[in-house]
Amino acid sequence: MKRPALVRQVAYAAACALLFPFSGVAAVAQTVIATIPAQEGSLGFPLTIAVNPLTQLVYIAGNGVEVVNQRTNTPVTTLNIGEDSESGIAINPVTRKLYVTDYLTGLYVVDLNTNTIVGKFAISNALAVTYNPITNRVYTLDNLANVWVNDGTTGALIKEIATPPQIGSSQAFTITINPVTNRIYIPVNVEPGELFVVDANSNAVTTVPLKGDLSYFAAVDVLRNIIYVSAQAGQVDVLNGATNTETATITGIPLEPGAISVDPLTRRVYLSNLGQNEVEVINGATNTLTSTVIPVGTTPDFSAIDLLHGLLYVGNTAEFEPGPVSVSVISLN
Repeated sequence: MKRPALVRQVAYAAACALLFPFSGVAAVAQTVIATIPAQEGSLGFPLTIAVNPLTQLVYIAGNGVEVVNQRTNTPVTTLNIGEDSESGIAINPVTRKLYVTDYLTGLYVVDLNTNTIVGKFAISNALAVTYNPITNRVYTLDNLANVWVNDGTTGALIKEIATPPQIGSSQAFTITINPVTNRIYIPVNVEPGELFVVDANSNAVTTVPLKGDLSYFAAVDVLRNIIYVSAQAGQVDVLNGATNTETATITGIPLEPGAISVDPLTRRVYLSNLGQNEVEVINGATNTLTSTVIPVGTTPDFSAIDLLHGLLYVGNTAEFEPGPVSVSVISLN
């Protein structure tokens, strides 16, 4: 009777080791220490970012995938993938596999040991991608908010999971997974907000109503199974991942919240704000917006966190106003 609990504990430890390979709690400084020019432009869903803290390489998707040396914040090479419309990126830092979606052509599996494509699967209008290192499954969101499940080694299709139909064009743009529970989170950009919760074990889809309007991005505190969902109308919804119930709504956020990155050690939640050109900091222990504001570049959207080195990468897309396309490097230590 105790074996399932043991399996869950092992899975939990594996996910933390792969996704959060930190060595201790550090003090928080929260300042921009470098700006990386994003040479690959702004097609697709620009400046989605993945980090391998083990090799200290950063991968920035745009027209292609720009590989950046984390130590020097300088480009190393560019990976030419698809038709120059990269829309999503995810990584397994241990096996060194990179998963990239191109909006026009689909999912690519890249072996980072050789920087070569080792798998491809055609998906029309692929918007975003996430990865579970425990199950070795890749999950791609298309423009109809359906989820394509592919093998993390070969890219072969395993199954397709349909979500409830939406009115008109796609109203879901991002996808996130809790690798421990194997639940997938897809915010729906409607008023009031909604969240599709997909149980990747059973393929069951639950629609969770949210208090925030125009839900956009979800992030997970895997240590506590807490889900944070940004709402572009100026809120963050906080959910209990075990029950899919909303436990708090953080309000008073200036327009327009975007991507979220979570530090489960310090319980700080970093919220990119597209309309304010800054990153806001939320205290996850109290579910309150702090007074800390980190200025970055123009229209910051996607972000990625490296807990091993205490760094946050924020993609400045310059989508709403003129400005250089770049990635801000923020020190959290």
